[in-house]
Amino acid sequence: MAARNGVGFEINTSGLNRGKGFSLPEPEVLGWFVEEGGEVVTVGSDSHRPDHIGGHIQETYEVLKTLGIDWRMSFVDGEMRKVPL
Repeated sequence: MAARNGVGFEINTSGLNRGKGFSLPEPEVLGWFVEEGGEVVTVGSDSHRPDHIGGHIQETYEVLKTLGIDWRMSFVDGEMRKVPL
């Protein structure tokens, strides 16, 4: 229901930094989100160390593509827009 109402997911790459093997939420949960019509997706690294800034972003984009998402949302000039991966 939330996905159909425009609620989005922030995908956090910190799971990969912590050795979990996947970004958070995990791909299975993202798949459910997409199945329910979810379209608002952002990606962030939640960095707590300088060497983690932007870490695993590209890997996470590849996972999104396997789920049928080839864009992310970003704020451009103060407006939320789809940006190609």
